Amino acid sequence: MGAGARLHPGGGRLVGLNRGQAGASDGVRLLVQDGAAYVDVAIIAQPGHPLRPLGQVIQQAVTEAFDRMLDMPVAEVNVFVEDIAE
Repeated sequence: MGAGARLHPGGGRLVGLNRGQAGASDGVRLLVQDGAAYVDVAIIAQPGHPLRPLGQVIQQAVTEAFDRMLDMPVAEVNVFVEDIAE
């Protein structure tokens, strides 16, 4: 997980992260609105992994986890590649 980023409250771009912010933890931001989850995930990818398929796998895993554990619909899962590990 990316430790140094959070998503802008309106979504779409990364800005600095302050741990303890409501709805946010290192690399993850969650908003529940109208009974649905909106999730932003910042990751650090391993070199050599195709990013689009990686993002799709993460989106699917987050959606399935919310469905299985919380029975809550997921409106969107945004995956942002913060960096590539060395």
